[in-house]
Amino acid sequence: MRPTWPYTWERLAHAKLYLQTFDETFDQALEQAFQLGPWRIGVNRELATIGFSAWPHLSAEQREATLESARRSVADGPRETRCMLEIAQHTGRLQDLCNGLPSDLKTARKLTQCLN
Repeated sequence: MRPTWPYTWERLAHAKLYLQTFDETFDQALEQAFQLGPWRIGVNRELATIGFSAWPHLSAEQREATLESARRSVADGPRETRCMLEIAQHTGRLQDLCNGLPSDLKTARKLTQCLN
């Protein structure tokens, strides 16, 4: 058990998403992964995936954390940008992603679908 390892918490949140169990454990897992892994792109990508997938079940604070994870991923580079776009499109959250990105990042990543 590695309680300070963000991947442990991210995987727990992913398991709870798979089970469609949005409870205190899910909330804690999201929060811990977000707090413990801000510089880990893999964690941020997964948190954005989980958050976009569970969007209707998230609090406003959790939605903002999801968007921050997505921003961190997009800021990492073109590859992560493509991943975020695919995830957002697949989950029906492209507009939320676009609204959550600053204009300079949209321009830098040439996100024409978000510049309209």
